[in-house]
Amino acid sequence: MPNHITTVINAPEEVIAALVDQEAERVVDFNRLVPQPENIEKGDCSGKHAPGVVCWYEWNVKYWGTKWNAYGEEVRSPTELKFETAWSHPVPIIQALHNRFPSATIDVRFADEDLGQNLGHYRIVDGEVRPVEEFTAGSEKALDFAAQVSYGKSYAEVKAEWEDD
Repeated sequence: MPNHITTVINAPEEVIAALVDQEAERVVDFNRLVPQPENIEKGDCSGKHAPGVVCWYEWNVKYWGTKWNAYGEEVRSPTELKFETAWSHPVPIIQALHNRFPSATIDVRFADEDLGQNLGHYRIVDGEVRPVEEFTAGSEKALDFAAQVSYGKSYAEVKAEWEDD
């Protein structure tokens, strides 16, 4: 089972709309920005591919930055989107989003379900990736940030809920 990485994007409506299809089965589909090629192997990727066939896992990690497409999608508003990915934050997808809308400001927050680890907050402005906040892994600031991104609550609130279970 992978660690789930929650990503929250704030951007102009047209940027969010490039990833979202409210009418489709999958609300957020990375194929809308970076489509998988026709020659993707959908099986177990044993490494024994026919000529011209590409392993889905290797392709997804290289071109999407994560094992699978987005899941756990939530369109919070026309300018805010939340979704999860497996193992890692989908940097190539965010870059493709920026490439499609180079003049848009895109604010991105992400956090691993292992709260306080593998997290970040950056903004893409005029083609430049600018860190918004820096974190020391495991610090109180990192724990609070991750809890807010993943659960919309402070770390103290999340921890209290866990202790009640």
